[in-house]
Amino acid sequence: MKLATFKTAQGTSYGIVTGKGIVDLKRYIGNRFADLKALIGGNAFAEAAKHVGEAPDYSESDITWLPVIPNPDKIICVGLNYQDHASPNRRSGTSSRSCARASRRTSTTRPRSR
Repeated sequence: MKLATFKTAQGTSYGIVTGKGIVDLKRYIGNRFADLKALIGGNAFAEAAKHVGEAPDYSESDITWLPVIPNPDKIICVGLNYQDHASPNRRSGTSSRSCARASRRTSTTRPRSR
């Protein structure tokens, strides 16, 4: 089951992407789950799956895709922490640190002289 968040002329919604189109889950269970994040947080996959066989509400040409979870709690970044990641980016050597070191509190740039 593929889930997606999208925008239509009626507004933002979420649903199931099928081979025939998009089933608008907000139409069926939106009163209990305002968005896809709430559906996932409520572990309502089985309830969503009940609507897989419904006739599609939209075709892909009727919608604009949005980020799957447009309102995440946090965003996680991945650092270059081993040689296979460092090599394509022309970084020399490896380190156990995956983020840039910021140990000094002083600025390395200087204000312009007038």
